Amino acid sequence: CNLSDMSQDETTLVLPGGESSCIFDTSTPYAAQIIPGDKDKLLVYFQGGGACWDEASTNDGFCTTDSSPSSLHGVFDRENDMNAYKDYTVVQMLYCSGDVFGGNITQPYTNNKGSPVVQVGLTNVQLTLDWIKTQQQNGQLASTLTDLVVAGCSAGSIGAQLWGNQVVSQLNWKVASIMPDSYA
Repeated sequence: CNLSDMSQDETTLVLPGGESSCIFDTSTPYAAQIIPGDKDKLLVYFQGGGACWDEASTNDGFCTTDSSPSSLHGVFDRENDMNAYKDYTVVQMLYCSGDVFGGNITQPYTNNKGSPVVQVGLTNVQLTLDWIKTQQQNGQLASTLTDLVVAGCSAGSIGAQLWGNQVVSQLNWKVASIMPDSYA
């Protein structure tokens, strides 16, 4: 789907398909949250949501396991004149893989309900980045962005650090910033 088919300043979920998925077969499908704004300004945001690094942390629910879009507050707030990103097109990498956006593994254990633990954060982000690149190539985003910001909070802070260089190297831009926030 194209940015031009989406309502300005409203959330649309994009399912990039392919081998993208959340951590469990009982989880929602992986999706990215898109909030269309200016075509020449892009905020790529990595959502937080804990981490599941072993069987115990997975079964104790230390990570988000479903794609859940954020409300339009903070950097997503389109009404707040103090929000420096209120006019940006936002692509939020929703977090549901438990691997801080860096996994590519089926774990040798299941969760406490018997579901396989599949962590494919790498695939989720790359497929969403491919979608962004297609939007830029097809004129849905400016061919050269005036401003590109890669950011994230909590587990998303790690994602922003892991993926920041890949994002800025795969898109055309004039000014780019990578802003990881706290990992708590």
